[in-house]
Amino acid sequence: MKKNIFLVLVFLMVVSTVFAQKIEFAKTTHDFGTLYDQGGSVKYEFIFKNTGKAPLIIFKVESSCGCTTPEWTKTPILPNSEGRLMVEFEPYDNLGNVSKTITINSNAENPSVKLFIKAKVEKGGKTNVVQVVH
Repeated sequence: MKKNIFLVLVFLMVVSTVFAQKIEFAKTTHDFGTLYDQGGSVKYEFIFKNTGKAPLIIFKVESSCGCTTPEWTKTPILPNSEGRLMVEFEPYDNLGNVSKTITINSNAENPSVKLFIKAKVEKGGKTNVVQVVH
């Protein structure tokens, strides 16, 4: 089973160099503005498009901090189709100006893309408005 998965991954890497998939984000940085450390988590959805000629596959998404959780389209994204990457940020214990990085690894021509979220986190218990926007 592991050998089959490895062979599929090798095949996809070869295909990606031949067809040069491209991943394009409408926006690579989102600023949540002012948040409160005890106000609950907030979310933002990044939208991307496969502008290449073959399916785009995201292998891995990593965040720079455990306070930032990514969830993304796990199926291949066909040419001219869109995918989504939802980022949830928990401001608790992150006072001050905050900048977090989310790194996307794929079979695209640009195999590693960085996205950023920012916020100014203040002490307090006001409820943060859950932002699921794109």
